[in-house]
Amino acid sequence: MKTLFIGLLITLLLIGGVLANWHYYVRRKSLKLAKQKYDLIRPLILKLNAGEMPSREEIATLAQQPSLRAIVFEMLNIHKQNDLFPAEYYTLEKSAESSMVMWLEFPTELNRAPESIELMAYVPHPEDKALNYYVFRYLARPTRWSTRNAWMLGVCGPYSQHSKPYDPPLRVYSRFNTIDSITPEEEVQWIHQHIRPHRPASLKGQ
Repeated sequence: MKTLFIGLLITLLLIGGVLANWHYYVRRKSLKLAKQKYDLIRPLILKLNAGEMPSREEIATLAQQPSLRAIVFEMLNIHKQNDLFPAEYYTLEKSAESSMVMWLEFPTELNRAPESIELMAYVPHPEDKALNYYVFRYLARPTRWSTRNAWMLGVCGPYSQHSKPYDPPLRVYSRFNTIDSITPEEEVQWIHQHIRPHRPASLKGQ
C-alpha cells in the first residue's frame, strides 16, 4: 500500500505539471517528500485497508493540512468512503489551496509548504468569464528568490460551475512575485498565456 500511496502522490504531482525536470536530485527529493507524507497518513491507510472505520476527527485533523488534503480525499475515494471527508474542505477553494501548496512543496519550486496561505481573489478567465482562476497569497521564509519574508502570488485553475473539488486543475503556478509587485489580474493573464498554452481545453467552455 505504501507503493500505491507514493505512486498516487507522484501522479497528482504529474497532473499538476511539476515533474518536467525529472533528474536525480528532483527524484530523490520528491520520493523523500512522498515518504514523509505516507508516514503521516499511514494510520488512516491501515484502517481503511483493514476495513475499519476511521473517525471523522482523525480525517479532519489530516484534511486541515493543505499538503495532505488532496491525498486524504483520494485515499477515501479509493475505498469509497468519500462521505467521511469533511464538508468544510470539500470546496473548490480548499481543493485549489491544496493543489497550490503541493506545487510549492515540490523541490523545483519553493521546496516546502508556505508559512501561511490565503485566498486573495477570484479572477475571471481572460477568454471566458464563466471560468475563474483562484489567486492565493502565501507567506514564504527567505528563499533564493528573496532575502526576506514576503507574501507572494500563486494561481490555480481555471474552474467552472461544473468543476468538482479535487478535479485536477489545468494550471498551478507561481512566479514568486510579491503581492505589491503585480496585480492578481496581471498574474493570471501571464500564467494563462504562458503555462501549458497549447494543451487541449479540458473544461466546458474553455
